[in-house]
Amino acid sequence: MNTLQFPQQTSFYRGKVRDVYTIADKWLVMIASDRISAFDVILPRPIPYKGQVLNQIAAYMLKATSDICPNWLTDTPAPHVAIGLKCSPFRVEMVVRGNLTGHSWRVYSSGKRELCGVPLPEGLKENDYFPSPIITPSTKAEVGHDEDISRDEIIRRLVARRDAGALVLRQKRHAELGPPVLAELERDVQPRWLAIVEQTLDSKFEHSYLLLEDQSGQVRAIQPLFFVQQNLVGH
Repeated sequence: MNTLQFPQQTSFYRGKVRDVYTIADKWLVMIASDRISAFDVILPRPIPYKGQVLNQIAAYMLKATSDICPNWLTDTPAPHVAIGLKCSPFRVEMVVRGNLTGHSWRVYSSGKRELCGVPLPEGLKENDYFPSPIITPSTKAEVGHDEDISRDEIIRRLVARRDAGALVLRQKRHAELGPPVLAELERDVQPRWLAIVEQTLDSKFEHSYLLLEDQSGQVRAIQPLFFVQQNLVGH
């Protein structure tokens, strides 16, 4: 994908799958590429139209949940382009897990009974649901892998106590909203011949997003709530 130059452009960043342009230190223009990233490696062969699909699903979810939490997005002038506010991220991702799968299962099967400071009950099998959703934060690394982190470590290392409390409370609220939002999404996508695979959805439906504080001081989401880009499978 060619590098562009915009009027009043102040910086450029090439991520794993997106090219990001900063305009006048106030706006971001994100262009989703067809690049594929797996385990922090960009694969040699892109998938045609993958960037458009990713961007349009992300935009759909941001608009569908804007009444729950304001977000950074202002416009999508092209299928693979998103424009929005430049924000300053909290370098922590608040992950809500509904069941024991993926990373949580790997931790559990290794013999550990605590994840991000949250105790895990004995006797669970892979994909079992937790008695109630658990919040398992991770650092949001600029380089390398994200790392699990507890609420106490967030307060000590990353954000002020009041901000950490706000993040946790917001995530608890999103965990409560998850099932009705999911049901509404399923009703909406079924007529488009898309199916939501329950087990895959539960493993990825982690409310994973970064909260940002923009210039006005308002907390906004930059990653869609209930994002399902990997969970929509065509019949």
